[in-house]
Amino acid sequence: MAAPAESCTIEGLAETGSFTVSVVAVNASGSSVPSGMSQVVTPGGGSPVPQFDDVPANVFFTEATSMLKARGITTGFAQSSDFKPGGLVTRAQMAAFLYRMAGQPAVNTCTFRDQAQIPVFAQAGACWLKANRITDNDPFNPGGLVTRAQMAAFLYRMAGQPAVNTCTFRDQAQIRSSPRRERAG
Repeated sequence: MAAPAESCTIEGLAETGSFTVSVVAVNASGSSVPSGMSQVVTPGGGSPVPQFDDVPANVFFTEATSMLKARGITTGFAQSSDFKPGGLVTRAQMAAFLYRMAGQPAVNTCTFRDQAQIPVFAQAGACWLKANRITDNDPFNPGGLVTRAQMAAFLYRMAGQPAVNTCTFRDQAQIRSSPRRERAG
């Protein structure tokens, strides 16, 4: 498929599944060999059709949960076809979600003082969070619940700590002034 140098849209992909895309440069001299570094692309910007048994159609999170399932960020709650939209998120689950969202990059093993308590599904994610300074909590506290403030800190650091404009919330005084490191609740 010919594409502009800066972007490409591939139409007609299924909502679920993954596809490998290779890049070939074409100019007056001919075509290059396909890129050695292929990119795995998972479509699914979100479907209005629920992908979990306990997610209704036409609610504010239907498309979001469909996108999470399509991209493999979550497969459901405890190997079921439920999402548990009212459920709480543990630090282990958050680590797994963020790691999968980042594309599951290679990560070195690491240890936390409570390593034995980190579930297998979250071990690579916890090490990835530590290696990328998204968290430095040790012990990791895998069963601890993620507060909204901690979630904001995780996402801010995952985004590379971009400059932000000052904003205020009615409960601004309750928000810690520095998003540098979250602490386990």
